Amino acid sequence: NSSFKVIQPNLTLLLTNIANTLHIARIESTPREKIKALRAKLGITGLDIRSIMTRDGSRVYPGFTGWVRLTAKGLDNEQVHLLGRLAEWAELLNVGGGRTAGFGVVEVSTPTKRAEPNQHV
Repeated sequence: NSSFKVIQPNLTLLLTNIANTLHIARIESTPREKIKALRAKLGITGLDIRSIMTRDGSRVYPGFTGWVRLTAKGLDNEQVHLLGRLAEWAELLNVGGGRTAGFGVVEVSTPTKRAEPNQHV
């Protein structure tokens, strides 16, 4: 319920938003400390985004579209599973405000491993 809209990737907001949604829906409860510890081990290592404005009558919805590459370092097994669950739920439920209007769409993909020069795939 802030007076501004987020028009760039914010990992803390994304993770806490999906965790809050899961808690409200009584699907799963994750302590905020675990979300904060997970966030501290994630970084944005690539992005290609553009800001967009969507209008619906007199209402204006600022946002962004594009892709963001995340890299994780030093995750323990519990954090790996937590990140995977949050990513899966983000794809299913969307994130942020305006989800019922179709905003907050997330698509998760994992990179494919590259073959070594002398290795056949």
